[in-house]
Amino acid sequence: GEVASAMAVETLQRYFQTHWREEELPDKETIREGILEANQAIYDVNQKNARSGSGRMGTTLVMALVQDTNVIVANVGDSRIYGYTRKRGLEQLTIDHEVGQREIQRGVEPAIAYARPDAYQLTQALGPRNNNFVNPDIQYLEINEDTMLILCTDGLSDGGLLETHSQTYLHPLISSKANLEQGLTKLIEFANRQNGHDNITAILVRLKVRPNQKSIMS
Repeated sequence: GEVASAMAVETLQRYFQTHWREEELPDKETIREGILEANQAIYDVNQKNARSGSGRMGTTLVMALVQDTNVIVANVGDSRIYGYTRKRGLEQLTIDHEVGQREIQRGVEPAIAYARPDAYQLTQALGPRNNNFVNPDIQYLEINEDTMLILCTDGLSDGGLLETHSQTYLHPLISSKANLEQGLTKLIEFANRQNGHDNITAILVRLKVRPNQKSIMS
């Protein structure tokens, strides 16, 4: 996973250097092509090394592109992006690509969907299979108030940890005076004590919205 995730990051960084003009965000198809390029890079290594089954490299992906007050979030797998604002609190912006969620989208009751033994099995990831099996979710969002984005692996989100403790660990960080790095370290330490069964990777992005001239004057 570590090698696959590094390959995905490197491929996407290189891709967006030539596919993201400064004035505007890329369109959905451009983003989709970049994600598929990352998948192909990892898949090719798997094929070259004749890896099979659990020996195949793979990684989940969450990505946020920010341009002024416009944001694109994209995901593959069960890593998540959350948004946090003072008004709305914590909101999950992505849907996990796993069997339980797939069944819910087919109309199955959540309790039944997650009673399955394979409920948390991924339905897609980058690397294990070719591009025909990768279908990233891509959403456009407009930010109209100070917002924090939380990009994280499931080690941080498992067990409703963020939903339960967002007021304690996230709310103070929306302030410009708060140190994001220290706040994230505290959050990860807490998650390790609570959920310590999984590796945790997380990024916090604080977006501050300047009031426009009209609202300042009124």
